[in-house]
Amino acid sequence: MCLHGDYEQAIPLSLIQGETTSGGWISDKSTVIRRKNTMLKIRLKRLGAKKNPSYRIIVINSTTKREGRPIQELGHYNPKTKVMKFDVETAKEWVKKGAQPTETVAYLMKNCNADGTLNYKKKETVKLSKKAQAKKAAEAEAKAAAEAEAKAEAEAAAAAPAEEPAAEEAPAEEAAPEA
Repeated sequence: MCLHGDYEQAIPLSLIQGETTSGGWISDKSTVIRRKNTMLKIRLKRLGAKKNPSYRIIVINSTTKREGRPIQELGHYNPKTKVMKFDVETAKEWVKKGAQPTETVAYLMKNCNADGTLNYKKKETVKLSKKAQAKKAAEAEAKAAAEAEAKAEAEAAAAAPAEEPAAEEAPAEEAAPEA
């Protein structure tokens, strides 16, 4: 039974000596059918105009070209508008059968809502120029130096009062006997 036409032509049994050791099997007494060693991929198929891409999420043979005929279409994705419709359950079934998702499709599967829409999270990190990065690093160093100085002052202040009460108690004791 063929899911997606991945079989080569039938080879007459008379051309083969002995048993089939190449992974083929005998379908009837006259022919041996050999299966190609191919892998299924879940990947994107590019559509849309120049500088305005949109993609279909498809299951396809790994050796087929990008715009080739897919086995099954699972949804669509527009990276500019972040609009997506994706049948994740079917995709997970294909993965269980051995299909390999590409890196982008794996990201889309991971960040997909239950209804098949994209759960887009905008990055909170802001890219800084080299000048801004240097300024930020200098501010961080100054802050660290100020904290270290404040900590040293606090330690010195904590150590000094411990010595002062002992010095104050001694004169008070000496003054008491005189009175």
